[in-house]
Amino acid sequence: MQANSFSGDHMIGRKNREQRTLFIAGDIEQFIPEDHILKRVDRILDLIWLREEVRECYCEDNGRPGIDPEAVRLWRNACRVFSWDSA
Repeated sequence: MQANSFSGDHMIGRKNREQRTLFIAGDIEQFIPEDHILKRVDRILDLIWLREEVRECYCEDNGRPGIDPEAVRLWRNACRVFSWDSA
């Protein structure tokens, strides 16, 4: 059985976002300027509190692991910054 990339709580998924070489050869960081808006937001936005805040919305013993709430919040922020309709 292959281990999934979630860690931490069983139902509140925590996706390993450190896999930077998935689709490109090399580190994705080399393609993103240090002054990019999303890098600046990432340096100051702390979402550690969010996991506990939404814990009751996740079932601990039924269903598949949920999507990392921090990743969802970061995606929604990016959608707002760039006016993407996906959010």
